[in-house]
Amino acid sequence: TVLLNNEPLGLINGTDLPEINPVIATNGKGLAMKLPSGGIGFWVIPDLK
Repeated sequence: TVLLNNEPLGLINGTDLPEINPVIATNGKGLAMKLPSGGIGFWVIPDLK
């Protein structure tokens, strides 16, 4: 089983990906990211200049 944001990720009708919504983690100092060893992450940086 593959998890995305701690939820099982699977195909809809065996062919289509579900809508994927981001989880945004912030603290008083800005953004924080932690991944377990072997974890895979995807980052979206909107309006990056």
